[in-house]
Amino acid sequence: MTSKEKKSVQLEDLTSRLHAASAVVFTDYRGFNVRELQEVRQRLREQSVQFMVMKNTLTRLALQKNVLPVDERILSGPTALALIGGDDVVGPAKVLVDLSKARKPLPLKGLLLGTALSGPQAVEMLAAAPPKERLYAQMVGGAALPLTGLLSVLQGTVSGLLYVLQACVHQLGSATEGSVEGAELGA
Repeated sequence: MTSKEKKSVQLEDLTSRLHAASAVVFTDYRGFNVRELQEVRQRLREQSVQFMVMKNTLTRLALQKNVLPVDERILSGPTALALIGGDDVVGPAKVLVDLSKARKPLPLKGLLLGTALSGPQAVEMLAAAPPKERLYAQMVGGAALPLTGLLSVLQGTVSGLLYVLQACVHQLGSATEGSVEGAELGA
C-alpha cells in the first residue's frame, strides 16, 4: 500500500470515527512517552473514549468532510483526539479534566460537542455538570411534583365527597327509621 493510499484509509477511518463520536476533546500530548500515553489510553478506554494521536492535516480534512468547525489555534502543535462515544459525555470529561490536572498534566485544547467548537473551559464546565442519571432524576422529580399535588387535591375532594355521602346515608337512615316507627305506632 502506498503512502497516499494509507493516508486515504486513515482519513476515511478518522472521518467515520468523528461522525460517530458524541464529543471530541482536543489535547496536547507533548512531553508524554509511549508508556505514559498507553496509560492515558487505558484510563480513557474505561470511559468508552478512543484516544488517538493524529496529524493536524488529517484531522482538519476529516473535520471538513464532516462539515464540522475547524480552529487553527486548536490544531496547532502536537494534537491528540479523545473521541467520546455513547450518551455519557460528563464522565469522560471528568477523567480528561483530572488528567489535565495530574502530576504530569495532559493539556486540554478544546471541545467539539455536536457542531459547536469551544475552548478548554468548556471541557471543565462539562465535567462540572451532574451525571446524566441525576439530571433524569431531577427531571422526573420536577414532573412528579405537580402530579403529587394534584393527587392530594383529588384525594381531599374524594374524601370530602365520601364524608358527605356517608352523612346523607346516615340522615336517610335516621329518617327512614323514624317513619317506620311512626307507622307501627299508628297501626
